[in-house]
Amino acid sequence: MSFTVSFIVYEFIRAVGIDDPVGTISLHGTAGIIGLILVPILNTDASFYGQLIGTRAMVVKSCDSDSDSVYFGVPERKVR
Repeated sequence: MSFTVSFIVYEFIRAVGIDDPVGTISLHGTAGIIGLILVPILNTDASFYGQLIGTRAMVVKSCDSDSDSVYFGVPERKVR
């Protein structure tokens, strides 16, 4: 499942024109998000909401850079 989704994301990133020469966004980002979301399905003690918070934190941190931070589509807000 993760391979299929990662491949689709890789093709989408290439089509959009994002510079990802070795496919790290599609491979590590997609597999990480899928892993986080599958935890509550496979473990009844984990909460889905908690995993979504972790996913959001991972996305925000990966979008953070010194030049242009992106906070869910609002480029003027910096995340530090």
